[in-house]
Amino acid sequence: MATGATRIGLMPLVRLRPLAASAVFLCVSLAMAQEPRLARGSALPRLDAVSLSGEARTLPQDAAGRKALFVIGFSKAAAKVTRGWLEACHGAEAVACYDVRMVEEVPHAFRGMMEHGMRSGLPPALQKQALLVYADNARWRERLGVDDDKSAYLVGVDAEGVVQGLARGSFSDDEWKQVLAWWSIR
Repeated sequence: MATGATRIGLMPLVRLRPLAASAVFLCVSLAMAQEPRLARGSALPRLDAVSLSGEARTLPQDAAGRKALFVIGFSKAAAKVTRGWLEACHGAEAVACYDVRMVEEVPHAFRGMMEHGMRSGLPPALQKQALLVYADNARWRERLGVDDDKSAYLVGVDAEGVVQGLARGSFSDDEWKQVLAWWSIR
């Protein structure tokens, strides 16, 4: 009798074991899934996008062989902050400039209208450099440490796709000089 009572008493613990194992697996998976922050000297992770001119783009491969600045925005409000950076960058011939818009949260029904509106005010040459990213926005938020959707986030890479510098915030001439210093450009 004691043996049967012992087995019945242990049954709830035996049933909890798979649940505990699942909880541990979930915690480990979440910890491993967290993206490391980008840092100077690290390789820029793959970024798949579509240009406003309709071309599929993969960075940093499509920028290979050139120094590049990625000006990244996570909201429509960020476009106001990114504008100054992009205007300055397009004037710097030594650096390829990319206007990267993280737009995964835009509903599918509105994406065509959004793209049309963005194209209408942009010359065709700049449409090729304006990139829309419809996936993995949360990973990029982690990589860049995004805590303000209304800010501009800048990533500068060398010709091999290695991060040379990171910045965030509004454009100023002094900040622009610091960004150019990432590549020893004056």
